[in-house]
Amino acid sequence: MRAIIKLFLIMYAPLALILTILFYAIFQIDEALQRSLFEIHSLSYTEVLLHLLIYYGVSLLLLFIVVSYLAVVMVSNKKAVYALSQSNKEMIGLYVFDISIREGYETKIHELAYHDVLTGLPNRQLLLDRISQGFSQTEQAESLLAILFLDLDKFKQINDTLGHDVGDELLKIIAVRVSASIRGTDTVSRTGGDEFIIVLPDINDRSDAEKVAQKILDRINGLLDVKGHQLEVSASIGIALYPSDGDTVVELMKKADMAMYMAKEAGGNCYRFYDAATFS
Repeated sequence: MRAIIKLFLIMYAPLALILTILFYAIFQIDEALQRSLFEIHSLSYTEVLLHLLIYYGVSLLLLFIVVSYLAVVMVSNKKAVYALSQSNKEMIGLYVFDISIREGYETKIHELAYHDVLTGLPNRQLLLDRISQGFSQTEQAESLLAILFLDLDKFKQINDTLGHDVGDELLKIIAVRVSASIRGTDTVSRTGGDEFIIVLPDINDRSDAEKVAQKILDRINGLLDVKGHQLEVSASIGIALYPSDGDTVVELMKKADMAMYMAKEAGGNCYRFYDAATFS
C-alpha cells in the first residue's frame, strides 16, 4: 500500500501542480496575446481558450506519458535491483554453504587419515609424527621419553564368545579410560586390534613412566559392564625409554612390544620395562 501511494505521489502530484498553474495562466493570459490571437486569426475569446486548452492538453498528455514511463522504469529498476540483491544473497549463501560443506569434508578426511575410526584416537601415522616431535622436545629439555605398549588380556576370548560389537564397545571404554590417565602433552594411540601405544615425552626418569603405567592399569582393571555383559578386564604394558633403549621410532616400539610380552608371561595385569639383559 505504501508503495502505491508513493508511486501516485511521484506520478500525479507534479501533474496536479502543473494543471493548476496552467489554468491560472490561461485565465490570466496577457491582453496583448489575446488581442493578437483575435486580430490575426479572427478568433473569438471562446475559440482562443479552446485552442489553448487543446495545445496545453496535448502537452500535458505527453508529459503524463513521459512521467508514467519514468515511474514504471523506476519501479522496474527497483524490482530488478531487489531481485539482483536477493539473487546475490542467495549466491553468497550458497557459496558460504559450499565452503562449509567443503571444510566439513576436509575435516572428515583429515580425521579419517590421522585417527582411528572406532575410538577416535590418533592412528599409527599420527602416532609416528607425535613420537618424532617428542624426540625433539626431549632432546631440547635433556629429559626422557617413554613408549608404553598396552595390550588387553584375553581380549580375543571376549571377541570370540560375545561378538565383535561387545569387543568394539570395550575398546571404546578402554580408549576413554587410558586417555583420562595421561597428561595433555601425552599421546594415546590405537594401532590395531586391542593394542594401544602411549607416548610420554619430557619425563624426568623411569619412575614417571611407572606411575602412569600403574595409573592406567588401575583404571582398566576390574569388572566392566559392556552391553549388559559383566567383563573382568585387565591389561599388560611394556615400556621402553628414549634414548637408553633406542634412538629410532621402530626400535623403541619393537622393544616396548617385547617388554609387553614379558608382562603377559608374568600373568598379565602388570607392566614391565624393556631389559636388554633378558633378550641378550
